[in-house]
Amino acid sequence: MKKIFGMVLFVVAVTAAQAADNSMVGTHGVEFEPMLAQGNLQGCSLVYRAVQLDRAYLNGAPVMLTGNITIGLNGTNMGLAFKVGLTNLLTNEGVIRPNFAYLKSKKNSTAHISQKTSEGEGGHSFTVYSYFDPEVQGILDDILKSKKVTVAFNRKDGGLDVLVPIELDVADSTYPKGDTVLRVRSGETMKNFMGCHMALLDQAMKQIDKKK
Repeated sequence: MKKIFGMVLFVVAVTAAQAADNSMVGTHGVEFEPMLAQGNLQGCSLVYRAVQLDRAYLNGAPVMLTGNITIGLNGTNMGLAFKVGLTNLLTNEGVIRPNFAYLKSKKNSTAHISQKTSEGEGGHSFTVYSYFDPEVQGILDDILKSKKVTVAFNRKDGGLDVLVPIELDVADSTYPKGDTVLRVRSGETMKNFMGCHMALLDQAMKQIDKKK
């Protein structure tokens, strides 16, 4: 309820000032969530929400991005899954899928690697990459070191990419005045994600040993 109320106040403020206060633009929260099946670890997920001004397609209207970045294990197969949905905060369109989306860090990008994209639930797109692709490994290494990643998307073939930096140490946000945001930072999110990542790798190795 707190987050929804804060977003409503944000929409009102942006409507009046057209996002003059850029403190509202950026990461609003990243949560770590383990994925379990019958008590067995199946994945490690970073669930994010962020706001960016879409100057490429919406004349600078504020857009909320929601989704997750997940390392998943299926038997001995590991993959990186990326989920993203877009919400125009000045309309009632609901969540829509981007035409194309990818992850990038300072040196690496998933834009041009082998991938499988499908329609995710709730208006999101869902893309899966091989965990062992060098670009994926580079991004994961950058994420763990810098605690940052960029979500990029476009809305039409050949259209400009909108880049949305995600700060992975922003655990949550509060909205004391409605049109400003106070970010709550914590190292626990990435600490827990890294621990889960190592546990998932260990589980994968045990599955491989069983097949020998």
